[in-house]
Amino acid sequence: MATKLVKKKSSLAFWMQRVIEECDRVSVAFAPDAVHDLRVALRRCCSIADGVRTIDPDPTWRAMKKLGKGLFRKLGELRDVHVMQDWIHHLDRQGDPVTGTLLQFVAARETQQQQEALQALHEFDRKQWERWSRSLPRRMARFRQGSLVFRHLALERWT
Repeated sequence: MATKLVKKKSSLAFWMQRVIEECDRVSVAFAPDAVHDLRVALRRCCSIADGVRTIDPDPTWRAMKKLGKGLFRKLGELRDVHVMQDWIHHLDRQGDPVTGTLLQFVAARETQQQQEALQALHEFDRKQWERWSRSLPRRMARFRQGSLVFRHLALERWT
């Protein structure tokens, strides 16, 4: 049954597994796409936890969200640096002396942010996350998607 949950791209199991996969990709090289994809997966997990927490008071949802948010924030500044580098290259004009200076400044920040991100990855409790990636989707499966509870929750969030 767990494999069935993982295949569904909108499921919590899928996104929690994706966090683990993206952590591996990021730890090899802090490529902009890998950092972005990890942050997306973390944000989706935290959003799901937020929603389900209102109908399932189990404290594990809050703990999972807290762990995910910590890594999400630490990777935020590195992601900002990647976006700045992209824009600098995008706005670069031939022979502009400012571009080189900006790129040097951003490269120094990138190195510093990579070190902080690496530390955050080491502090991220992967084993706990993996345990939650099995237990929380099972808890969530008790609530049928599209049920009145989920519709009420969606309406509440929308308003």
